[in-house]
Amino acid sequence: MVKRRDLLIGAAAAPVAALGPRVESVLAAAPKLGATRPTVYRFALGSFEVTTILDGAIRLGGPHPVFGADQTPETVASLAAENHLPADRMEIAFTPVVVNTGSELLLFDTGNGAGSRPDAGNLLALLESAGFGAERIDTVVITHMHPDHIGGLMDEGEPVFPAARYVTSATEYDFWSHDDRLFDEAT
Repeated sequence: MVKRRDLLIGAAAAPVAALGPRVESVLAAAPKLGATRPTVYRFALGSFEVTTILDGAIRLGGPHPVFGADQTPETVASLAAENHLPADRMEIAFTPVVVNTGSELLLFDTGNGAGSRPDAGNLLALLESAGFGAERIDTVVITHMHPDHIGGLMDEGEPVFPAARYVTSATEYDFWSHDDRLFDEAT
């Protein structure tokens, strides 16, 4: 004798069973996308909390001579292979860092800035998603003054981090503020 419960289970399963081969073929057609990389990553370092923010990346040929310029291309390729890295290409990530000391928020470098690279310039949105607004940054530390480190300092002529003080090393400041390194606006 057929029980009412078995009849209901069978009736509910019938449409799914009928679609089984179609569902399988649709799922089989979806390509695997691989691992994702976090745009915001947070960890403890002693009593500090460190947040890294991925502000994009560029893919280049290399790594030689950008890295290992004092080595032969073969030596650099061998080192890359030993470390499971390709010898003919590399990716350079732009990763500003926020350090929360418990009493102060320090931002190390400001990334590329809006519009400078196709997959970069997202620092402000990612800071917000990490729980930090630009107005909360107390100190901006510039490690060196390459465009991918200072590109996010200004937006339409205004400081992006209005409450922050800005610091860099004396060596870096002296290098870039020397008169013969400044560009003439006419050129």
